[in-house]
Order: sequence, then structure tokens, then C-alpha cells
Amino acid sequence: MHYCGTSRSGKFKLKRRTSAKKFRSQIRELKDWFRSKLTTPHSEVWPTLVRKLQGHFQCYNINDNWEMLMKFREAARKLGLCWMRRRSQKGRNLSWEAYGLYLERHPLPNPGQITDLIAMGSAKCCQVRGVGWEPDAPVAPVGF
Repeated sequence: MHYCGTSRSGKFKLKRRTSAKKFRSQIRELKDWFRSKLTTPHSEVWPTLVRKLQGHFQCYNINDNWEMLMKFREAARKLGLCWMRRRSQKGRNLSWEAYGLYLERHPLPNPGQITDLIAMGSAKCCQVRGVGWEPDAPVAPVGF
């Protein structure tokens, strides 16, 4: 989703973030996935969850979308606790403190370096036109 905002220097900037509709859909899919894995061992589910988060971050890690990435990570963290509590009678007593200790041993990933779409756009422009490109230079015909 695009919206109008200001840069850190106070100038106008077109910003991007995950659409609320897509975000709700992804949370619902994650919740359904956790439901389908109630009887699967932790050792199989947790690495898959980490890979799912990494894939989400790779797809949505663009300018100005940090807040939605962290919301998705927090939702995954909360759903992970609900999943652990639902697995057995013993798990119902799992506290946030005990879950925090589990997360210290098996951490969830954080979003990495943000992809700067503005810089990518100017870099692609330079690659296509080439270094030293002049706007009025004649273009050689391309034959096939």
C-alpha cells in the first residue's frame, strides 16, 4: 500500500507498507498452519516457523515497512505461545517468562537490512543506460 509522508529531512516522500488486508490474511494463514501442526514435534515446527518468518521478511522488507514487519513477528511470537499451550495439559501452564526462556534458546529472526527501492531504481537506470550515458546521443539500431 502506498501513502504520503515526509522523509527525515522533512521533504515529501511516497511511502509503502503492507496492506491491512494482506496482513490479516497472512496472520490467518499462520494461525491455520499452527493449528495443523498441533501433533508435530517442536524440533520440526520451530525451524519451519523461522524459515516462514525469514521468507516474509525477504518479501516485505522495503522502505517504511518496518512497523508491519515487527507486527508480523510479534503475531508469530504470540501464536507460537498459543500453539505451545494448546499442545498438551502441561503446556496450559506455560508462562510468558518460561516462553521467553525458550525464545532465548530458539530465537525468532529479526528483519534484516531494508531494501531501498529508491536506490535500486536509480541503479537499474544507470545499468540500462550505462555509465556516461547522454540523453541526446544517437541510439544504434538493434537487429534480430
